[in-house]
Amino acid sequence: CFVCEANDNSIAIDAPRTCPVCPPNTPLNPKKGQPVLAHNAAHLLFDPAIRGTERCGMCLNPAPMCEYFMKKTGPPKIDISRSKCPSLAVKFTYSIAAKSVSASPCSNVPVNCAVCGVEDPAVWRYNYLHHLRHVHPVAPEEKYRSIWELSAAETTAMKAIWETREKGVPIPQKRAPKTAPLVISEAHSSRLSMR
Repeated sequence: CFVCEANDNSIAIDAPRTCPVCPPNTPLNPKKGQPVLAHNAAHLLFDPAIRGTERCGMCLNPAPMCEYFMKKTGPPKIDISRSKCPSLAVKFTYSIAAKSVSASPCSNVPVNCAVCGVEDPAVWRYNYLHHLRHVHPVAPEEKYRSIWELSAAETTAMKAIWETREKGVPIPQKRAPKTAPLVISEAHSSRLSMR
């Protein structure tokens, strides 16, 4: 088995259009970043096959395969030029995605690990406790509770997303353009050859 890697983000040209974990053909619309985040986050929280592992929140690859870096200055934002992930083309607004609200309950975004520092890859919020326990086992979990703990409302809403996950994030079908029917004149009709 071989893994082919590029030194740049060229692999992020086209985002996957189906969930890599759900039954085949569960659609994920790469143009709807927040619902894709929520779908994958539901796997992180409730899927027994991957729960308790550190996975990429955007594509569900094991953590070392994908790296998200945060910009060093300004409000929290992903540094696309330093990050790598096959789903990097899926866009979302960080400030909106970071807040759990009833219409968009998922708050799973990459955050800098307070113990690692800003030079290291960010950790997805829903993986933060796992990261602390496995990478920084002596770090006080309680100190970082505000980062990794989910509210009861967010947990309940994410459970509902998990229970309907096989619907995926629908990809709208392109409609055939409405064109006028092709009109063939009597002079060009094949009926003339039958006479």
